[in-house]
Amino acid sequence: TIVGVGATGTVILTAPAAGVPLTVSATGVVIDNVVIQGNIDGTANLLNATANFTVKNVTFNRGVDQLNIASTTVQAFSVDNCTFSVTGNVSNGINSISANASMVQLTVTRSTFAVDASGTGIASTSNLTLSVSTFTGSSTSPIGVNTSNGTSTLTNNTFTNLTRALIVSGNTSINATTLNGTIVTATGNTITGNGATSASSSAGAIV
Repeated sequence: TIVGVGATGTVILTAPAAGVPLTVSATGVVIDNVVIQGNIDGTANLLNATANFTVKNVTFNRGVDQLNIASTTVQAFSVDNCTFSVTGNVSNGINSISANASMVQLTVTRSTFAVDASGTGIASTSNLTLSVSTFTGSSTSPIGVNTSNGTSTLTNNTFTNLTRALIVSGNTSINATTLNGTIVTATGNTITGNGATSASSSAGAIV
């Protein structure tokens, strides 16, 4: 467990160099109350995680994918009360990749995503549970959540001024050895002002 001892925002972990991400590969690591910051936008992922992992009370700045999750085995990842600045050349706040929908279980609670340009708050091909989180867009083509595999449950979140608040796409067939299809349940979410930032026919609250 790594805990920043100090006021919020005062303990900073910086990527070792431009183009070099921080990496968590051990099981059960917890990072709490720090700022994780890249040397530059758009050069490398900010934090790569491959095993059971928890981040809480963490602010992410810069990078390509700020939290990049990938696993070929069953792993659980938890994100609580974190802030993602998906701005500039940042592509995704969270990019959760799973070769099989049963392998990665991602839970995101009480987190904030500020998204601009063509960035995405959460891109998921895994099983996603998202609750009580806020997605706010600015500029052109910001996306809230893009899910293209696995089972996603979205509860009591707020999506504001995004080109697309929620994208549901990907495999539609059930095949336990490759992809498990895409299933989304969304309940109690507040979706306002979405689709207004683009004239594209693919813009809208839910696409």
